[in-house]
Amino acid sequence: MIYLPVKVTTSSRRFENGNFILTFLRWSILQVFYWLGVSPHTLGKLYLPIRQKAKKN
Repeated sequence: MIYLPVKVTTSSRRFENGNFILTFLRWSILQVFYWLGVSPHTLGKLYLPIRQKAKKN
């Protein structure tokens, strides 16, 4: 992680178009895996099905 001295804008569409609890749970699990040192490659594999499901909704 690095500090960037700029503002960042994000989208809330995953929270608006789906189940807030499920979306937050998935995000939290990925965060825990990240802090445990899971490789970015593995995290990407885990995240891909979430993104594909979001596109279908």
